[in-house]
Formats: sequence, structure tokens, C-alpha cells
Amino acid sequence: MKLSIRQIKPDDTRLAERLVMRTMNRLRESHSMPPVPYKPGRKRNTMMCHLLKTDPGGTIGAFSGNRLVGYASAMIRDGHWYLAHLFTDQRFQGKGIGRRLLKRVYNFNKEAEIHTRSLATFAFNPFAVQLYAQFGMYPIQMLPMMTWKYDKNKRVQKIKTDYDLKAEPIEDYDQIEILNRFDLPNRGICRPEDHKFWIDSELVHGFIYKYRGNPIGYTWITRDTVIAPVTSSKQEYLIPCLAETINYMRGRKFEKLIVWVPGSNGSVLDFLFKNKFKLEENELLMSDRPFANDDCYLPASLAFY
Repeated sequence: MKLSIRQIKPDDTRLAERLVMRTMNRLRESHSMPPVPYKPGRKRNTMMCHLLKTDPGGTIGAFSGNRLVGYASAMIRDGHWYLAHLFTDQRFQGKGIGRRLLKRVYNFNKEAEIHTRSLATFAFNPFAVQLYAQFGMYPIQMLPMMTWKYDKNKRVQKIKTDYDLKAEPIEDYDQIEILNRFDLPNRGICRPEDHKFWIDSELVHGFIYKYRGNPIGYTWITRDTVIAPVTSSKQEYLIPCLAETINYMRGRKFEKLIVWVPGSNGSVLDFLFKNKFKLEENELLMSDRPFANDDCYLPASLAFY
């Protein structure tokens, strides 16, 4: 089979989005798991276009003729290489396409000084886990995906905490300096380019949480109901920040809430179980070294962590 691998173009992101969703749902179906609801759009995928802009060499596709049969995207933030996507059309799997794509994006920026390499993947996909391990990234943390669904027949009670937090909308680039103060100790990096993207996006909005006038955490919320991420300056503030986010989303009758939790953070898991969240599935964080402060950080989407 003749195959060409090249950097994708913005218009290719429509094809890449469909490939990712189609391949993921077929994988889920093969494990008797429900599909992720998806309706193909006609617009470019804004998140993929963002990665194409910030890390052009790390956003590539495998083409058989004009057909996109594989897609990979990786980003580098403050020396942390992170794999956002790696998907191969199921009809073309077993031909080494995924390995070729991973090898290409693994060293897409040879001038960067990389200190960490990481990704998050589905725990139910052992073939992917084995491939990533061969590139030096090993399972270091389970990521339970916790969900809550709105039921119009049940009364939603507001979660109360010992902290009276004030939520300040994130709307301006000047606020990124505050976000960086949380990201560096908790995520291990600063990522101003991603915060600018989220500020500009119509699909995402966020809040800086203040206690007694001082910033103590922040969160981003996507329109498709994902809480991603939540972080705080101290361990004691993480659950109050999460509770404030949940109250906001429940009050606006979001149909479903999704949050990923590091498996080591038992206090957050216990809090979510007590507030009617359910464990829907497990994902897996893989890395060549630990990097996040799990006591003060709940990850963003699997594509960003």
C-alpha cells in the first residue's frame, strides 16, 4: 500500500475529526461500550487547528491517495511533550501506520529540550498501551472518568462547602498570568497559548475562584459538559473549586457532567461519589516520569491533560 505522511492542512481537520470519532467509537463497540454521541460538522475542528498553529510539525496525517487513514498530533509546552491524538482507521490497522506516525511526531521539534513525554489513553486498549510503552511511556496513573446526568424528575441540591468562593469569569489575556501561577506548580508547565485559545473559543468558558479576595484556583468548562481542568493553590481548596463548578453547571441544567480524576486522589473520588457521580470508565495516564500535583489538579481533556 502506497502511503504518504505529511503535515495536515486546516481543511483536513474535518477529516481528522471524523476519523478520530469513527475509530474511537468502533473501538468502544468492540469492547461492548456505548459510543460517544457525534454529529459530523462542516466546519474545521478548532482544537485541531489550534494544535496545527502552535505545533505545526507535530500535527500530521497518513494518506492513502487522498484518503486520510491515520492522524497524530503532539504538542510541546515548556519542555513537556504531550501526545494529543493517535488514531488509525480500523480498516488500515495492523500495517504499522500508528507506529510510523508516533515515530514522526515523537521528535518533531529536535531543537526543543524535552524533559517529559506523556499521554492519556483508553485503559481498554492494550495494543495502544503496549505501543506507547515501547516508546518509553509507561502507565503511571488510572484516570477514572466520573459522570453525572441531569434528571428533570429529581431535585438538584446545591453542594455546600466551608468556603464562600467568588467566581470571576476568565475573559482577558491579562488574567493568564494568574492562571500560570497555578499551572506551573500543579501541571508542571505554563501554557499561555492554550489559555488564549480557550479565552477566544465560543465552546469554552472559565472562572478564577477567589476566597477572601485572593485567587485560589480556576476551572475551564466546555460546552459539551466537560470540566477540564480544575486546579487550586492548596489541597484544601480543590474540592470547593470543583463544587462551585458543579453547582454552576447543575444550575444551568447541563445534561451531563464529566470530570477525570487522578486515581490517587481518593478524597475527590469520595466527594464525587457522595454527590451522585458515577464511574463510567477508566482511562490511563502514561508517562516517562510523574509530573502533576494530583492533590491540587484535575486534568483537562485527554488531549491536553
